[in-house]
Amino acid sequence: MLQFNYNKAIQQVAELRSIANDMEASKKLSNAMSTTGAAWEGPTSEQFKSKCEALSDLITAEIGRIRTIADSLEQTAKQIRDTELQAQQTLKTNTIRS
Repeated sequence: MLQFNYNKAIQQVAELRSIANDMEASKKLSNAMSTTGAAWEGPTSEQFKSKCEALSDLITAEIGRIRTIADSLEQTAKQIRDTELQAQQTLKTNTIRS
């Protein structure tokens, strides 16, 4: 028989969302670094700002992917839980009829 721990799955969803939130803080740091790069001029300044923007874009994309995974995991966990509950109810109903 398949054993599914709904509460553990939801804990993992919360952990993924926490990671995404932590990454949002990293993105803010990247944006602050980019602003700092505006304090000087020249090719190194442009390279610094460009790398900060690229890092910010990468972090944003990864945050989106992590949140999508968390949402999918949550939805799947709820579907499995609901199916298990329905199966238990059906079994109980069939047992009573017998």
